[in-house]
Amino acid sequence: MDKVGEQLPAVATTVASLILVFFAIIFTRWDSYDAAGKAAVKSKFRVRAWTVFFAFLAAVMSGILGLIGIGTAHKSGWPDVVGVIFLALSVFLMMAFAFVSLLEI
Repeated sequence: MDKVGEQLPAVATTVASLILVFFAIIFTRWDSYDAAGKAAVKSKFRVRAWTVFFAFLAAVMSGILGLIGIGTAHKSGWPDVVGVIFLALSVFLMMAFAFVSLLEI
């Protein structure tokens, strides 16, 4: 598991960076509405923004736990295992975001 733990910060940082791109797209689309339009789509965009934010937070936590695992030389395996779980949660949230977005087309 220590080989996975060594790659965890790099993978989590990459995923978090990609999620930030999606976060920016959400806010760009939100800003394209006028005041009346924003009121009509506020709840939809709020759910999307929070979903992507939690995906970003899970990816960042995964990277932090990967760094903790490297810092402790993987003596206890829990940071690596929990980091992988957070990374999987991040990917799951982004897949849910994509699925919900596709359903609205």
